[in-house]
Amino acid sequence: MKKFTTTVSAAALLALTATAGMASSILIDDFSGTGQSVSVANTATGAKDGNTVVDGDVLGGSRGLAIITDPSALTGTPNDIGNAKLEVNTSALGGVLNFSNDSLQTTTGVIVYNGSGASTTTPDIVDTSPADGLADFTIDITSPFDGISAADFGVSSFGLGADLTGVSGELDKFFFEVLDSDLNINIGIFAYNSAGALIGAYGEDLSLGFSPFAEFSAFTGGTGDFTDVGALVFAVQNDPNSPVDGLVGSISVVPLPASALLLLGGLGGFAGLSAASRRRRRKEA
Repeated sequence: MKKFTTTVSAAALLALTATAGMASSILIDDFSGTGQSVSVANTATGAKDGNTVVDGDVLGGSRGLAIITDPSALTGTPNDIGNAKLEVNTSALGGVLNFSNDSLQTTTGVIVYNGSGASTTTPDIVDTSPADGLADFTIDITSPFDGISAADFGVSSFGLGADLTGVSGELDKFFFEVLDSDLNINIGIFAYNSAGALIGAYGEDLSLGFSPFAEFSAFTGGTGDFTDVGALVFAVQNDPNSPVDGLVGSISVVPLPASALLLLGGLGGFAGLSAASRRRRRKEA
């Protein structure tokens, strides 16, 4: 199965921006603070799990995770299929987000940052229709997302209060430090303002042409104003009936002009820093 790995590490990217005299990036999460896991058994009736933890190391101070299996995409019997998992592992490589499932089942994982400050026993990812056995955020993330509301994910509070454009408005894209991933995952990014209105949404298939950057200008369907972000939702979903196993080391917002993007292609050796050494430097900083 084909794999994808980010061609430039977070350490290399930060060094590049510093060398260019750019402003600091905004770290959303490097998954090194508080561990967290949601896991569901794949069944013919669907399954879901979700929780929110307080983590002072992430943007807004809390992180919500949720996961759901889609019974309509089941092609094998439950006995053939293992569990699907979305997990923050703080001991692996200094901290990673892992999304995994087996074949014969479609799974969607959701990560929420909204400054809710929720406890571990009060998830902010709300299920408004628990009787149906499905999560509220069961949506197709492979096409344009005009009109998607926070309620589609069960998100009910918008306390992030973040200006993701930076002090001087120089930040303009998300950066995903993809350490390893199968090439059969779709991603969706959704931003909402403090009033719960959609700022914009973005989606991409993780393929050989995948970029670890998602520019604000590529978001559609909303106000486009990233100076008042009340909630961020990141969704991952495997292509139907394909197993996945992906690791993300960090999510951040970065400034990177076109000239620097062209330079990334020549950073093979510099980007070859091991994930372990990169994590050690982050811990020691």
